[in-house]
Amino acid sequence: MKFLFVLLIPILAFPLFLNISPGEVPIYDKKETFDPSLSRLNSTQKIIDFADSSANIKSC
Repeated sequence: MKFLFVLLIPILAFPLFLNISPGEVPIYDKKETFDPSLSRLNSTQKIIDFADSSANIKSC
């Protein structure tokens, strides 16, 4: 069992030494769509209640 652990460490550590880029980071263009119907969600509790109720509707 100890041999397996010693062998597993270099295998898991090898990708850390590779120079791999995750790709291009998308640029934020600061354009958002405003939905006036969501302006009533002005507190954390209201957001939680809204998320819970929409999850209940979608699960039925």
